[in-house]
Amino acid sequence: MKLFFKHLKNYRNNIFFVGYLLTNPKYFKYLVKGINIPNLIHFNWLDKFNIGTVIDVGSYRGSLIEVSQLLIPKAKIFAFEPIPESFTYIKKKYAKHKNIIVENVAIGNKRKPITFYKNSYLPGSSSLKVQAKLLNKYNIEQMKKYSRITLREETLDNYFSKIKLAKNVMLKIDTQGTEYYVLKGARKLLEKTAVVHIEAWYYDEVYKKQILFDSIYRLLTKAGFIYCGDIRESEFYPAFSLHHRENSVFINPKYLVL
Repeated sequence: MKLFFKHLKNYRNNIFFVGYLLTNPKYFKYLVKGINIPNLIHFNWLDKFNIGTVIDVGSYRGSLIEVSQLLIPKAKIFAFEPIPESFTYIKKKYAKHKNIIVENVAIGNKRKPITFYKNSYLPGSSSLKVQAKLLNKYNIEQMKKYSRITLREETLDNYFSKIKLAKNVMLKIDTQGTEYYVLKGARKLLEKTAVVHIEAWYYDEVYKKQILFDSIYRLLTKAGFIYCGDIRESEFYPAFSLHHRENSVFINPKYLVL
């Protein structure tokens, strides 16, 4: 029965997505080009701000790189991806783009070698180990299998210490449970950042030592950011239940007028 309702939700979501496309025909031209339309819609608010630099922490397959090139083509992009296969993919795809820098490194709050847990479900990979007891609860059993690899962890503050960034800076973080640690290693960078787009869980530490939304909210608001709500990734059908995580957006009014 649980599986039935999961498929029913996906079916409804797909119908709403098709309806959205029919009422917004401007997106059809991107279908021909092979652009991931849900990702484009997810970030279509970017062109409302004069973003000069995009910092993509946890780039995976480069979905933000793709839409940034369409919405803010003049922006310089720094993409950080720890999974070797994903790094190789986006590095090769954007090799000819001088304004796109791709680094194979894990971002956190320290500079040191770390053990990274490469999951059989690659998007679930993290420098934190998953808590198996919660995987069934969230129907993500495919994350139970993983392998350990050694990677270098870097902080954003150290990486950008000698790099001049064009205003305004957007910082996107999706690192499977380590988002708070990424922010802790980016204190100086946050002073120059206009927009933060970050994945955060409200409750349940799916990864051991994961820091949840409340702490992320306090850190960013203390740094002068204003919480502007969440954006549902590829979800078009209205949700009538509570969510356990979100893609939060924080704006620094010092750089952007709301």
